[in-house]
Amino acid sequence: MVAWIVILLALGLVVGPVLYLAPTRKDRRLAALRLEARRCGLVVELNSVRNLDAPAEELVSAGGERRAPVHDSVSYAMPLRARLEHLGPWRLLRSERTGWQFDSEREAPAAPDVLPALEPLLAGLPGDAVALELDGGRLACYWLERFPANGETVGALRKSLVAMGEKLIAIDAELTRRLTETDS
Repeated sequence: MVAWIVILLALGLVVGPVLYLAPTRKDRRLAALRLEARRCGLVVELNSVRNLDAPAEELVSAGGERRAPVHDSVSYAMPLRARLEHLGPWRLLRSERTGWQFDSEREAPAAPDVLPALEPLLAGLPGDAVALELDGGRLACYWLERFPANGETVGALRKSLVAMGEKLIAIDAELTRRLTETDS
């Protein structure tokens, strides 16, 4: 009888850590989301972005030092079909209190009509999207990937990014046209 208890205990010590390493349901869901994004042509990267809605206790440490709270998020990026000449790098941040706004720590775009032009399209992003970034010929959505996100959510995100990319390319072309008219 004691031998069986020792054998079961030994098996438990061997199998326990293996089961601990098995992916959870959440891990499998996130892996499926990210795989679907790669199939759709999106680049997926783990990133962090400023949290505009951080509670007061996250803004200052117990020692009185100022903190910069961030969202640990995942960026889903898509290359634009054309390089933008006049819309430099910028980032829009989403706040529960104030909505979408340009990141004050980065330069805002040269065209003041970018945010109003994108506002109807921003509604197509997932509800837990926290930022939208244009940088180096790519457009990225920073997303928290909260449940019940699925493959359909990734497809809708891709459609929104494509539509925003086309809108940004049109705005950049209009800026180019205006600048060439004023130069001549």
